[in-house]
Amino acid sequence: MKQQGYSPLSILLLTALLAINGFFVYELYFKESDIAKKTVPGEEAGLKPQAADPLISYRDEKLGISFSHPASFGSTSPGVYRDGTAAVIHFDTFSGSISDQPQQNEGEATIFTTPNRFTGYLLGGLYDPLSRGTAGSDVLKEIDRQLPIISIGNFCEELNRPTHLDPAKLKGAKAFESLTPVQQHSLLDIDLMRSINSKVVACDRINDETVIFHKTAQDNAETPYVHVYGAIRFLKTPYASFQIVKRSFTEPSKQDINTLGALVTSFEHSATSTRK
Repeated sequence: MKQQGYSPLSILLLTALLAINGFFVYELYFKESDIAKKTVPGEEAGLKPQAADPLISYRDEKLGISFSHPASFGSTSPGVYRDGTAAVIHFDTFSGSISDQPQQNEGEATIFTTPNRFTGYLLGGLYDPLSRGTAGSDVLKEIDRQLPIISIGNFCEELNRPTHLDPAKLKGAKAFESLTPVQQHSLLDIDLMRSINSKVVACDRINDETVIFHKTAQDNAETPYVHVYGAIRFLKTPYASFQIVKRSFTEPSKQDINTLGALVTSFEHSATSTRK
């Protein structure tokens, strides 16, 4: 029986088919594997993806409050007490050292029991509990009657205003008229304290209680601009607000501001607190 052989043309076609098949195997398997490897961020540089900043739960059983903050903020300790506050929480890394420059000694989470109080000279000095003490109690009572009441509804509008006190409304008030012209002018300076040439970069409500913000301002006309940013949650009794305001020479990213928004949004209050 005669054995059938393959013609040169058949061998050529078979070789071509094997080559094409091998090409597709490489494309579908080996090349896809190479692409998959290259999609891992930082792998070519020998780096691994960074893990997300874990959250730490802060609790105060006496006050019946809790909230979550990034671990990168550092450990917590009691902060600088301010009039009208229930608690001030200092973050060792985020808030900065007490011995730092004044504009770095901010970023403390603050729970206010008194409405119309804001930290970080966010709305000038008349809303800031530290600087308000420079005026007498009788004058403060009159000022408080004239200052706009800040709420979630008008916060962004008031943040955009250069001043908040109308001197004309104080004229005729006994407490104000008893002051010397120099003292009267100093009250107006307090209104502008550490908030000179203020300009709002962003101000957004993220829910019915919380607002996030970013503005720039000068401590005075001779100093560089500072970024003032953070988040405020307006609360109901027994607390008025939970807020964190940071002053920094470094411009915050959108994520930096959103992180503070998440912090104040996480605030919870239990009715079973042991607060007296």
